[in-house]
Amino acid sequence: MNEKQDQLGDFLVRVTENFLTIRKRHKLLVREKARRRGCLLDFVLSIPSTLLIVFFLNLYLIQAYVIPSSSMEDTLLVHDRILVDKLSYGPELWLGTNIYLPAIKEVKRGQIITFPNPEYEQQGVFFETARRVLFLLSFTLIDIAKENGQPPIDLLIKRAVGFDGDRVIFRDGDIFIKAEGESDFLPEPHFKFIHNLNYQQKRRYSTQDRELVARLEEYRTFRVMGLSIPPHLADLQEMTQARLQWERRMDQANGYSRARARLMISANKQKYLDDYYFHSRGIYVPQGYALPLGDNRDNSHDGRYFGVIKQQVVQGTAVWRFWPVGRIGSVE
Repeated sequence: MNEKQDQLGDFLVRVTENFLTIRKRHKLLVREKARRRGCLLDFVLSIPSTLLIVFFLNLYLIQAYVIPSSSMEDTLLVHDRILVDKLSYGPELWLGTNIYLPAIKEVKRGQIITFPNPEYEQQGVFFETARRVLFLLSFTLIDIAKENGQPPIDLLIKRAVGFDGDRVIFRDGDIFIKAEGESDFLPEPHFKFIHNLNYQQKRRYSTQDRELVARLEEYRTFRVMGLSIPPHLADLQEMTQARLQWERRMDQANGYSRARARLMISANKQKYLDDYYFHSRGIYVPQGYALPLGDNRDNSHDGRYFGVIKQQVVQGTAVWRFWPVGRIGSVE
């Protein structure tokens, strides 16, 4: 009898323990699920504040920038990701206002700078603010300013080559600089050596290519104006249309030769005269301005097209490349 009572007691103890264990486990599971829901909710609620912090960091302190073109090769390659110091150079007070905070540092010759594209038409403070906020909230997927599926080029990155009081001229894409107070134009390599500048510029085309392109431009001018092709250009009539299109990629690099050819053909046309004097006399850089140029001189839309910019509108300088991993390091 006692043995049966003991067995019954053991059975009841085991049942009770199992019940309590299951109940405790259930409570723990419920508590864990609640904790996880709380963590998830906290994470979701933290996203807007995190994005807001990132937005203001990008606006005023430091900005991540993706290189969109080959205009700065070989210093910066397409899809390189860099950090731009904005705080030091007086960021814009707010998007689209064209009002800038005081700069802590001055822009220096030879620095890689970012600045608003002079050819981009801003669409007002509210539009630019909404655009940037949506762009950030969508993790760069939504850009309401796209045209024909392409995002606008509202920010440029170039090198500050011409500076206060400089006069800069171009010969077949090569640059000659006369600084304020100096009497002679110096080739860019010589000028860099004197001023202790370490950047490297790139030329995509050889001297022979540039001479050929100059002849092609002269040939094309005769064709456009409906004039007879002179004997010294007769061989170019055999050039294929595809080759002509390839040579048109050489634009500013042979601007002087092109302007000179047009001037000889039609000296009474003011447009050609203006083009000629622009390339023969060069660009003057007033005090407080800079002439931005791409390191890849034969493939860069820069100050040779839109002129000088105020140093005040410089939004930042490139300081660090963080992608790709094999190219991590400072930017000069």
